[in-house]
Amino acid sequence: MSPFDLKAWMGKGSRADEEDDRSFICVGRVSDLPPGAGKVVVVMGRDVGLFNCSGTFKAIDNSCPHNNRPIGTVAFDDDHVTCLWHGLRFAFGTGVCAEAEHYRVQTYSVKLNGDEIWISTFADDSEAE
Repeated sequence: MSPFDLKAWMGKGSRADEEDDRSFICVGRVSDLPPGAGKVVVVMGRDVGLFNCSGTFKAIDNSCPHNNRPIGTVAFDDDHVTCLWHGLRFAFGTGVCAEAEHYRVQTYSVKLNGDEIWISTFADDSEAE
């Protein structure tokens, strides 16, 4: 690796597994986030809501596009998180707002490696238009 190869340096040691071509970073432990709990973690300088939805971990941007306020981690079910400011619901799978489809937030892939929770450093491709 060249000392000027920034891409190789940034990817070094940041993968949950080598099969995926995306980079992931470890943001916590499964034991720290029981089912029904959510918290905000920082991924590449962005606040991301991380949720344990009945044992499945999901991640979504924590910034509501309606008013640039935090969505929060309090009101959520297995499919949506509800913005604590205006009650807009965002789907974990697509990031689309159920009440106003023109609002969309980024979603992130989550992987488990033992007890570690890893989140993709790039948004999922599924919400690109």
